[in-house]
Amino acid sequence: MTLFQERLQLLLDEKGIKPVELARATKISPATISKYLSDEGKDPSLSCALKIARYFNVTSEWLYGFSNNRNPFYEPKLIDVYKELDDTNKKALTDYAIFLLSKQKGDEESEDSNR
Repeated sequence: MTLFQERLQLLLDEKGIKPVELARATKISPATISKYLSDEGKDPSLSCALKIARYFNVTSEWLYGFSNNRNPFYEPKLIDVYKELDDTNKKALTDYAIFLLSKQKGDEESEDSNR
């Protein structure tokens, strides 16, 4: 089973819909959806993949398996980025965050004294 097939089946299961419902919603023939789910040699065209991705609100890159970012407008949280860094870069990020906090506090204090 290809990654596309696995992810398409996962989405169908998560949403609790049948392939025929997906076909109706995306205007892709039921036979084509069935082939996407069962035939490892049948890759979807880009336009069909985009229709499916749009329906499920995921990226086509995730659906094809080119990315692990599932959401179309995924913006990682700082803590997620931090967890991916090695120790040297974690220290650099922490130092920069501390610098920004002190700068912000200094800016706030300047604004207070100007009032």
